[in-house]
Amino acid sequence: MIRTLLIPSQLDKIQWASRQILECLEKENWDRGTLFAVRLSVEEALSNAIQHGNRCDPAKNVRLQFDLDRRQHQVTITVEDDGRGFKPSVDLPSKGYGLILMQQLMDKVRFNARGNQVKMIKKCGLSF
Repeated sequence: MIRTLLIPSQLDKIQWASRQILECLEKENWDRGTLFAVRLSVEEALSNAIQHGNRCDPAKNVRLQFDLDRRQHQVTITVEDDGRGFKPSVDLPSKGYGLILMQQLMDKVRFNARGNQVKMIKKCGLSF
């Protein structure tokens, strides 16, 4: 199941967008620890895209795509902004601990060459 959302560059839209993913994962009985990791990572990625990528420009949107793969028991989440991008290994600000947190919480975190898109993968933890 692939779903794509177009989110205005407004910080107050982050929790709503995160909730769309979490509701899908909750229906699949993902455990609370995994849900927490996904929520925190998605909210951090969206916050970065809105604030740093799009600079809170209301004329720009953030694209959020999530793909729940039931056979692989994983979710792939992609966040892309309209900004100029950055190079995480060079441009990581001294306060940029959110990227490090995302890398610790998710199984894979990758940036595109331009630096305006992050793709995160999390394997599921099931709760019965």
